[in-house]
Amino acid sequence: MTDNITLPRAVVERLRNVLRELASEYPPGTGLISPEERTALAALDAALAEPESKTPAWWMDGLTATLMREGVNKHRAREIAVGYWEAYCQIPGNEEDKP
Repeated sequence: MTDNITLPRAVVERLRNVLRELASEYPPGTGLISPEERTALAALDAALAEPESKTPAWWMDGLTATLMREGVNKHRAREIAVGYWEAYCQIPGNEEDKP
């Protein structure tokens, strides 16, 4: 099992709304929703409040992983991936991909 799951933003927003309704039915102290779960819900709210990135995470992760397999340090590989994405956005005709 993995700790990281990728879901479409609309699905995450819907799940957050369902959890928010559930949390409102059971006030703190009832023991039905743990403090850790309430903290996780607050973190989810904060994450959804941030604007959605135009850079595809799957693309960045894939390039980073490829560079790491070739022996590049993880942090340097991420810098290179960001550089490639920024260069890609400078190519005429790719305006819709710009952040």
